[in-house]
Amino acid sequence: MRRFLLVLLLVLPAAARAQVLSVYGTFSPAHLSNVATGAVYTTTGFKEATTSYLSYGVGGGITANFLPLGPVRFGFDLRGSTKPGISGADSALFGIKVSVHPPVLRIKPYGQVSIGYLASRTTNLSTPSGQTSGAIGGIFSNQYAIYEIMGGVDYPLIGPLDFRVIEIGGGKGILQGNTNNPTFITVNTGLVLHF
Repeated sequence: MRRFLLVLLLVLPAAARAQVLSVYGTFSPAHLSNVATGAVYTTTGFKEATTSYLSYGVGGGITANFLPLGPVRFGFDLRGSTKPGISGADSALFGIKVSVHPPVLRIKPYGQVSIGYLASRTTNLSTPSGQTSGAIGGIFSNQYAIYEIMGGVDYPLIGPLDFRVIEIGGGKGILQGNTNNPTFITVNTGLVLHF
């Protein structure tokens, strides 16, 4: 019991000084590949067509740090991004984040593993029923369960404000009942406010 109280007395002041909550906003471009765009007629019948595209979106999120251990912090991260319209994408992710705040360096590197949701929108290239050419047009939408692994570097600016220098991530989506599993790469930059 004494050891537990001693550990508690040592950990509580560090936890009180730790920045518990971080809110961030980012410019969030994503490159999506192997995204379904509809059923297209070919000489062997109808086949699922796919495309790749770049979606320039904006994003934001919140990180709750729950376990500071010296220069290492563990936290839960909840984030989302959007780019409306055709060739757009929306995402919502929840993950575990591990960051390091080296006492000598000003940079704050981190890594994260997340799972969530991705909605993609492309031009509908489906061949109209009963025809062998042409496209229906309009928007073709898909929803995927996804995972993403990402890492980045934050740089302290003033007080509780950091600059997210860069965050790079990559992941994969799974559309239930479909063989097309799109992949994506994200590159984010923005501002982080700590509380």
